[in-house]
Amino acid sequence: MTQTKQGVQPIIVKDSHRYFLPKYEMGDAGLETFSYIEINLVKGSKLGEGVEKQEGVIIEQLLELCKSYLISVNKGSLANKFSTRSIKYINKALSSLKSRAKDRQKRLVQNTYKS
Repeated sequence: MTQTKQGVQPIIVKDSHRYFLPKYEMGDAGLETFSYIEINLVKGSKLGEGVEKQEGVIIEQLLELCKSYLISVNKGSLANKFSTRSIKYINKALSSLKSRAKDRQKRLVQNTYKS
């Protein structure tokens, strides 16, 4: 497995809404890549706007997944300031995205490609 300085394979970006994440298993030497998982972000517009539609997840779901995992392992002897700080920053990101959604709702442009 080719490793980056962080010790993990990079994400492969197919386009702004399609990603391939390395899938790992624990081997004798540590993490080993054995395949990839495709993650699609939802794409499209309720107005049509000539934008191809794609089923997928939203960013908030991915952040909630990461937060849930960090909370589950940041307990007892594994609790540490780095995971706690990461949870805090994920919460800030979720709050910012919620504010963005409210702003777009107020301006009647949510779920469109209008700014």
